[in-house]
Amino acid sequence: MSALSTQERKRLRRIGHELNPVVMLGNHGLSDGVIEELHRALADHELIKVKVAGEDRE
Repeated sequence: MSALSTQERKRLRRIGHELNPVVMLGNHGLSDGVIEELHRALADHELIKVKVAGEDRE
């Protein structure tokens, strides 16, 4: 797998900005079930958004 160019990262960020989260990572962290869901989502979509639960940034 090759690294993404700056242009490609910008393009994917523009696309991803409008996406709704497909996978949500909770307080229990990265479990086998979450990994399976990530694989399933990536098989269905080229790009996915993952929401990570955590403390608010200040």
